[in-house]
Amino acid sequence: MRSAPTVQALVLLVVGYALLAGEPGVVIGVLGAALLAWGMARHASAVLRVAAAPLHALVVKALRQARARAAAPRQEDPDAAGHTRARAPSGLLPAV
Repeated sequence: MRSAPTVQALVLLVVGYALLAGEPGVVIGVLGAALLAWGMARHASAVLRVAAAPLHALVVKALRQARARAAAPRQEDPDAAGHTRARAPSGLLPAV
C-alpha cells in the first residue's frame, strides 16, 4: 500500500508534463518540491508520534490518579470487621 502515493505522484507528474509541455523543468521542480514537503511532513508526524508515546502514558497515569483522588468517598459498612461503632454518651436514665 506504500506504493499508492508514489503512483499518484507519478501520475501527477505525467499529467503536469503533458499539460505544460512548454516548461517541463518548472513542472518537475514544483512537483519535486511538493513531494519533498509531503515526505518531510510524513517524517515529522512519525517522529512526533514516537516522541509523544511515553508522554501519553504519563498523562494517562496522572489523569487516572487525579480521578481516584477526586472521587466521591464510597459508603463503608460501619459493622465491617475492624470498625468500631461510635456511641452517644449516656447519662442516667430518668425513672418512670
